[in-house]
Amino acid sequence: MDSTTAEPLVTAWADCRRDEDTAARLEGPAQPAAGPPSRYFRVKPALDFVAALVLLVPALPVMLAAALLVKVTSRGPAFYCQRRLGRQGREFTLVKIRTMIDGAEDETGPVWAKAEDPRVTSVGWFLRLTHLDELPQLFNVLRGHMSLVGPRPERPELIPELAWQLPGYHDRLQVRPGITGIAQLRQPPDGTIECVRRKLCYDLYYVQSANPWLDLRIVAITSIRWLRDCLLAAWMVVDVPHWEAVRRRVPPVDVRRGIRAAGPEGSPRRGNGECSEHTPEPDIFPLVEPAPMASAASRANGNGGPHRGNGDHSEAEQRSSTPAAPAKG
Repeated sequence: MDSTTAEPLVTAWADCRRDEDTAARLEGPAQPAAGPPSRYFRVKPALDFVAALVLLVPALPVMLAAALLVKVTSRGPAFYCQRRLGRQGREFTLVKIRTMIDGAEDETGPVWAKAEDPRVTSVGWFLRLTHLDELPQLFNVLRGHMSLVGPRPERPELIPELAWQLPGYHDRLQVRPGITGIAQLRQPPDGTIECVRRKLCYDLYYVQSANPWLDLRIVAITSIRWLRDCLLAAWMVVDVPHWEAVRRRVPPVDVRRGIRAAGPEGSPRRGNGECSEHTPEPDIFPLVEPAPMASAASRANGNGGPHRGNGDHSEAEQRSSTPAAPAKG
């Protein structure tokens, strides 16, 4: 058998072994299953509904203003709908304010966003930094698809691969997904399988240990971080350009090398034309030291001071002012 005939058989055998391994991981008792969810989840939906209804009152004007800004600055719809997996693996439509260009995944398909993704618009960068694009998810909480606190909902296109690499991944689907949570606060956005593995551990911990006190702490930390991110975004908007931004826009300025032939007297010269960090800048407003003040005793006696108002002169001044006698021959 030649190599051209054996290569497809080896590939098919490897695929078959991979499928058997996948079935063993998903169906077999290779990994211990997570414990049952906390009893707190029995009353949590009612608390989520009331909290989302209260938060929607101040969030609605901000949401409409952000959607209008997205509509004016880029082509496409202002809101972005995406399929996600909820409790017990049920699919629902997640609503967000669009932060990327329209049709960002037409060519690539479902992929994770990068740190400096070129598909993100200028307005979308601000919305992502302040997390204002997440505000429409309050409607998902009112409809019972999501919770304020819980595991982050994942896209169904990515679940099969993640479940194959991380046994027990479906255990996080025992509860409703949330807008914020421990994994969202402790971990960066998904970029590698190691990030997903650590996030899964946080999600399973929350599923088993959720309680009102834990939810209050998560909501408090989320609020503090949101205020910090809003201040940071506002500072980055109003801040003056830094050196790297100037270098990208301004062409390089050439410096003449060598010694200047002649120049006005007193002008600074540098033979090599280089600017040293330790070279002091010329003093535009030189400091003038004040004249020494006379002591109280000298002012009382009328001598020894820098200024005399009575017209008296010291002995040294009298000697200097008296003309010298002519020398006798």
